Amino acid sequence: MNTPSPWLAKNLADERWFGDGQPNWKYLPSVEKAQIERQQRVRLLKKHGHLELMTVLAACAPGTRCLSGCCPECGRAMQRFVATKASQLLTPYNEYDVASIIGRTQRLQGNLRTLPAAKFRDHLLRTLRRGRAGLALGGIDFSFNEFPATDRLARPIRESAFFWSD
Repeated sequence: MNTPSPWLAKNLADERWFGDGQPNWKYLPSVEKAQIERQQRVRLLKKHGHLELMTVLAACAPGTRCLSGCCPECGRAMQRFVATKASQLLTPYNEYDVASIIGRTQRLQGNLRTLPAAKFRDHLLRTLRRGRAGLALGGIDFSFNEFPATDRLARPIRESAFFWSD
């Protein structure tokens, strides 16, 4: 397993990022839901023989966070940390626009591997420059979206979210 970066360890050392206080938004999973999801992933990883990652996620707890990108609790904490830092940078917020961008090839199940991350990033950068975006802040999210209402399996999606100003 990879060792978390010192930057990540330092910034998520504060347990407040793992709580239910601010920042908060409409679809942010609660602490309880993130814990349940982590436990479900531990069981699934064990069932399918992925014991190394299972051990990492199973050991995640207050004071000894795993900081794995696969951990719903650590991922949620990182979202809250980034949202706080971005809101400090993007003040006043009414001067910025926001967009979520999903590459056209990623909309179809099974096509995640067709566009390398660097090529996707370069395409987004060219698009922002062509649109004459000034300051831009963004990130690429490789996540699994689930469709419980339709009984469709989770599938990976590459999505980018950007804030920009003219």
